Amino acid sequence: MAHFGVLGDIMEEIYRYAYKDRGLAERISAGVAYLRGLDQRIFDSRSEGYRETACIREKDIYAVHQIYRPKPPAQAKFETHRRYVDLQCVWSGSEDIYILPPSGLNPLGPYSRKDDIRFYGPTPGGDIRALLRKASRLRMEAGRLAILFPVDAHAPSVFCGTGGLVAKTVVKVLFK
Repeated sequence: MAHFGVLGDIMEEIYRYAYKDRGLAERISAGVAYLRGLDQRIFDSRSEGYRETACIREKDIYAVHQIYRPKPPAQAKFETHRRYVDLQCVWSGSEDIYILPPSGLNPLGPYSRKDDIRFYGPTPGGDIRALLRKASRLRMEAGRLAILFPVDAHAPSVFCGTGGLVAKTVVKVLFK
């Protein structure tokens, strides 16, 4: 149940999802408010490899600011999270995020409780590019926001054909 597009439309969808977690909509709203309050100039004096974590509300909401070069599709990995919803906001540059249901993906290792992540790839002998062709693709450009829930296996930070660095903030919102 990934959400991508205009902020107002996304927020309407969030309220529909919140029946499972009564405080989720409020926490996502707080994460979005954090993004709205950011000035993308925080990235101006930073270079490739920059990564900083900012606490928004203890362990309930935090942000990871980063600058990187998107990876080639052949190096893409799908990932899932169990405890956090991702609010991925691109400030500059562009990338693709691919989304598939996790069923049918090959786990590349155990779930890391510490990092709340599990990686997936093709079955042994398979090709990641074949999985990407089956996936939904989100083109993330400056000003775009994608909200990815624990049910969404996603392969972020994939090169989309236009060069350059990506400046992105990922707000992690606890899903109870």
